[in-house]
Amino acid sequence: MKITSNTYRSDIDGLRAIAVLPVVFFHLGVNFFSGGYVGVDIFFVISGYLITSIIVKDVVNDNFNIVNFYERRIRRIFPALFTMIFISSIVAYFILIPSELKDFGQSVFAATYSFSNILFWHESGYFDGPAEIKPLLHTWSLAVEEQFYLVYPVLLYFFIKKFSSSYKALLFVILILSLLICVLTTSSYPTENFYLTPSRGWELLLGALLALNVFPADLKKYYREMLAVIGLCFVLYSVIFFDKNTEFPGAAALVPCLGAALIIYSGSIGKTFIGEFLSSGLLIKVGVISYSLYLWHWPIIVYTKLYLQRPLQNEEIVYLIVLMFILAFISWRYIEQPFRGKNSKFSKKIVFQGATFVVIISTVFGLYTHFENGISQRLSKNNLEIVRSISQYSNIIDPKCFYHENTFKNYRNKLCSIGESTATEKSFILWGDSHARALIPAVRLEAKIKGLSGYFAGHVGCPPLLDVIKSSQPKRTKRSSCRDFNNAIIKFITSHPEIKTVILTARWVVNLEGVRLPTDPNLTRNVYLYDDLSTQISTSENKNVFQRGLFKTIRKLQSLGKKVVIFGPVPELDVSLSSALVRSSMLGISRDFRPDTKSVNLRLAQTLNLLDMISNKDNISVLYPHEILCETEKCDVEINKLPIYRDDDHLSIYGAEYLYRKLAVKKKPLGVFFNK
Repeated sequence: MKITSNTYRSDIDGLRAIAVLPVVFFHLGVNFFSGGYVGVDIFFVISGYLITSIIVKDVVNDNFNIVNFYERRIRRIFPALFTMIFISSIVAYFILIPSELKDFGQSVFAATYSFSNILFWHESGYFDGPAEIKPLLHTWSLAVEEQFYLVYPVLLYFFIKKFSSSYKALLFVILILSLLICVLTTSSYPTENFYLTPSRGWELLLGALLALNVFPADLKKYYREMLAVIGLCFVLYSVIFFDKNTEFPGAAALVPCLGAALIIYSGSIGKTFIGEFLSSGLLIKVGVISYSLYLWHWPIIVYTKLYLQRPLQNEEIVYLIVLMFILAFISWRYIEQPFRGKNSKFSKKIVFQGATFVVIISTVFGLYTHFENGISQRLSKNNLEIVRSISQYSNIIDPKCFYHENTFKNYRNKLCSIGESTATEKSFILWGDSHARALIPAVRLEAKIKGLSGYFAGHVGCPPLLDVIKSSQPKRTKRSSCRDFNNAIIKFITSHPEIKTVILTARWVVNLEGVRLPTDPNLTRNVYLYDDLSTQISTSENKNVFQRGLFKTIRKLQSLGKKVVIFGPVPELDVSLSSALVRSSMLGISRDFRPDTKSVNLRLAQTLNLLDMISNKDNISVLYPHEILCETEKCDVEINKLPIYRDDDHLSIYGAEYLYRKLAVKKKPLGVFFNK
């Protein structure tokens, strides 16, 4: 049996550098690295290649021992990982608010037991704003590898021993199955496929097949050079031209993975120009410290952004890069190296005892911060009040009343009630996305004052635009729980003639301008709207689709004789306000988080123009919260030291009630939502 030797290959260390640098620059927001996240995929291919080379060689030589295998993994992974976790935990105590520290404790626990990917899958998408302030988010990729290597070595050993003539084919079949899962389901389950091992396993298996020499090993130099160049072009293309809007992993992941595979393959059968380039001194040095650089870069970025509470400036990015490399070198030289190699002073017994100790410590810390609710006793009385208001936000309404893509399928023409429970009939409905949920305290106030009861119809990220499909990708989809939800709600309203008033609200501006990330307000994540009349799907068409959908919703409600109240857009902030106020107080720093009124009006311009077109028409009332909050050169964000916002765009409970009272004074005695 011919097995690739695990002789040191300097070009692979160079490829490690090509993998890690785009990840670092992508997370720093450096131009031309919008697809830098593919560096993780390149790492997976490299890992599959190197680990398989070692395993197969040991199996063939009858030296394979599963305990020794995991000992090598512990020596490789644990020292730098748990040092990073330890330092990150100390910083977290001083800079994270209780809810964040509680989440951090959960991520420490998850990272310790290699299921970070599962935790972060349940919490948020990789490119979502909340994910960008999780100091241990990057450990998801380590979890994928460890889950893979929990099964793979034993499976490979079994295949080689029982199916010596066909085990490569069996691995290829598993690769194809994993690839099919990845390609066929990413559009429907993007977050699951990004984080979970079944849809990532093929990337490691691609490297494994390279190690097993299943491809020709006698290519002429011309073809080797050509394949290496194509491989590097694939990698560079994905790094430069992919971005947060690319459907990933899916079929797109083939580009960087095949690129890495071609580079490894061409270099394994002879020298190439690309191989020589990758073997250059500087790239090798970066590649050697790539693991530590990957571990340290993300907490440094997250904590710096949390401290500054604004986007990074160019000179700060340079300073951070220098700091990352210094810490990476120290970590590699004084933490990684002493545990690795035949000359390590740490015996197998010490390694396993040490691993057990750090696992216990991390477990205790993770559980303590979780059950102590982020150690809230660190905070002042006023900060505790703000934190309490954040936690109470989830109690606005039962989470089961707020639908999302997975729960809507269980919808059975049932909506939850809000307002005065003693009212004889339900005369209104509040309909929209998460901004409708945030508005409940305001609607509830007036409803109870006037003795009214009504329904709440909310769906995550779903504006009340009839027959409109909202997508993060510029292509049509067969699934749209949002469109189905809105159709179900209009049928519900039609079948309930006692409903007199329909209140519509959403994060309107996102559907026209895209999602602006608070971590970098200058960047947006595109949103695409389309309907049956759409001839193309693009951001430039969003306005037309939005207008058709809104007007269709209003016309339908008018035809049913309903009064329509539209609650306009709430100004967006550059920070998650409640967290920012508490953090500033914890750090003893005074900052002004009020957005400039001119920039707010510029962001809201298209939305306001569309709403102005329908304002003051028969049976339609449009409310403009920005007129209340932005009466001066800067918009209000806190009153009496309490935040009006829960995060960067949702009103807090206090904010919704405050805004209602201001609107009530302006419209008195007519009422804000109900003319009764």
